[in-house]
Amino acid sequence: FRFVTGVVSLATVFYLIKILPEAFKQKTSGELEREIARREEAEKKLAEANKGLEAFAYIASHDLQEPLRKIRTFSSLLNKANEEKFDDRSKELAQKINNSTQRMQTLIQDVLTLSTINNNAEMVNVSAEDAVTRAREDLEIKIMEKNAVMNCGPLPMVKGNLSFLSQLFYNLISNGLKFCIGQPVITITGEQKGDSVFIYVADNGIGMNKEDINNIFAAFKRLHSRMQYEGSGIGLAISKKIIDLHNGKVRVDSEPGKGTTFIIELLAAD
Repeated sequence: FRFVTGVVSLATVFYLIKILPEAFKQKTSGELEREIARREEAEKKLAEANKGLEAFAYIASHDLQEPLRKIRTFSSLLNKANEEKFDDRSKELAQKINNSTQRMQTLIQDVLTLSTINNNAEMVNVSAEDAVTRAREDLEIKIMEKNAVMNCGPLPMVKGNLSFLSQLFYNLISNGLKFCIGQPVITITGEQKGDSVFIYVADNGIGMNKEDINNIFAAFKRLHSRMQYEGSGIGLAISKKIIDLHNGKVRVDSEPGKGTTFIIELLAAD
């Protein structure tokens, strides 16, 4: 009887050895499926929240423009009507109103731009050089005012959206013009490596430390006071969103006092 019991027990052990891995596998597979389902649901809710936030930002920014235009218009009319009556202090206050409304206009426009960048943009083979040329044309007056030197080499074709890429280069060139103490020198070069195109936007500006590099792409993040450098603090957040839209990557090399280089990786044209 003991012999039979031992045989049965041994057979049971072998059977368990055979079925346990499959049982654990099924349990693990079920847990994995539930985890995937939870993550998909969380991603869906996050996407819906982001979509709602973008819609709110667009509507709010759009609706803010009309009262702002009225403030600027009435302020201008008030200044003209009382130009001879205003003393120096009144003129100073009037100028502050004008400067504040101008900053608000820039901020609203940047928020609108940020909210309208979405995944529905058409991606085609485009010339990165054309995108840079558009940006330079839009910044022509600032480039002349700063007496900036622009060095732009030949750039490969990329897969992307010309309008958004023009905005990207506009922001990066604008940064190079703004954050520079002396004469700005901005150099844009590119190369293709396999299926990727690397574009380098380098300037001779004030640079930044490693800690600041980690924060520069956050919306409304300012490394300097508005008194030192004007701007809304959204430009690089827009740039990062455009790069993400293109399934690209960006890396920043910079040192205080030695300028900054943005290294952008995009998909090469088909």
